[in-house]
Amino acid sequence: GINAEYGGRLVHVIHEMNLKLSSVELLICDEADRLFEMGFAEQLKDICSRLPKERQTTLFSATLPKTVVEFARAGLKEPVLVRLDLDSKLNEGLKKTHIKISE
Repeated sequence: GINAEYGGRLVHVIHEMNLKLSSVELLICDEADRLFEMGFAEQLKDICSRLPKERQTTLFSATLPKTVVEFARAGLKEPVLVRLDLDSKLNEGLKKTHIKISE
């Protein structure tokens, strides 16, 4: 698996080390709103263009700015919005799981 803090560093590694991303099955973008605020939209698009078309992409964001919505509409296949608002019910498609691990 690949775990990268921000798109800029990963793009550097992709280019400098000729990193192949053909086996990536899942892309997780946490704090997606911050990635776009910090100017990583082009790097994220570059990364996505190098990934297999058949993959799962998840974007997590505390806010939903226009840039994140536009990216999701343009670059994601069948995007689904799951909202967790204080005054609304959880989405029925969301599965809640709790795992207790003892020492």
